[in-house]
Amino acid sequence: MIEHTELGGREATGMDYLRTLSLARLVLDNFPSLQASWVTQGGKVGQLSLAFGANDMGSVMIEENVVRAAGASYCMDEI
Repeated sequence: MIEHTELGGREATGMDYLRTLSLARLVLDNFPSLQASWVTQGGKVGQLSLAFGANDMGSVMIEENVVRAAGASYCMDEI
């Protein structure tokens, strides 16, 4: 995904995402909800996020152009 953005640097892994989410849950204890992003991370990491501190899964989307333009192309069906 990095090649389609101006940020550069190294691409974060799923474990980087989960580690950051876990740390956010500990540090941001005044936030009642943290949402997992299956759109940017994929369905499996999205599901794992619920065990790493997230308590909400991102919503159903009909069309998502911003994340897709950055290079992500994760899709899931209703099941």
